[in-house]
Amino acid sequence: NLDSVLIITTLLATIHMLKYIYLFKSLAVSLSQFYRPLNVRVALLGLEIWSDQDKIKVDKNPTETLNRFLDWRTRELLPRLRHDNAQLIMGESFDGTTVGMASQSSMCSKDRSGGVNVDHLVSVLGVASTVAHELGHNLGMSHDTADRHCQCQNEPRLGGCIMEPSTGFMPGQLFSSCSERDLSLSLLHGGGMCLFNVPQPESLLGGPRCGNLYVEKGEECDCGLLDVRKRLFEKSDCDNFIIG
Repeated sequence: NLDSVLIITTLLATIHMLKYIYLFKSLAVSLSQFYRPLNVRVALLGLEIWSDQDKIKVDKNPTETLNRFLDWRTRELLPRLRHDNAQLIMGESFDGTTVGMASQSSMCSKDRSGGVNVDHLVSVLGVASTVAHELGHNLGMSHDTADRHCQCQNEPRLGGCIMEPSTGFMPGQLFSSCSERDLSLSLLHGGGMCLFNVPQPESLLGGPRCGNLYVEKGEECDCGLLDVRKRLFEKSDCDNFIIG
């Protein structure tokens, strides 16, 4: 009957929503792991899923879509949630091979700190790499072009480095020597002044969680997911966990 259809439809929509929440939380963890060697932590403070309709016009033009999203962020999102950066992840594709776009060196800008990203790969890792790339531009990183002679510790067949101009089948998971240098120069010139107000653990989306790199109630330390796997099977000085 109609009631059963409505209940089933609502249940499926809820499951679909929970799936996306889990995926985006996993994406945030991957981002933190990418940026950890640079001594940068990515804290997920909020997640907004446009389930009813898009809040902006999304089309094939990446520049126009980025400008609309940044305008929406300034007008609608910032008044509701204090944050340093916002990234839009979309199911639509841009023209050509573009999978993302962001404003260069704009991390602490009220009206330009953000990016747009295409969910073009089947894995969370691939999307996380794209978001890390656009976030890198916000932080002042440029592309790893051949003329810069960047040192990358990851082989091209394994994805290369995150700030390379194009994304292959394997996503980049490391930052190059050029990215480290770009970030250092950006921070030296005040490009990250808004990033030193560390958010309270209780403000993180999803609450306390072992492996998110934040020391929360009940934890003596939190070294990330990779370290957690080792510590669960090895005796150490940090044995209190909140698994979730």
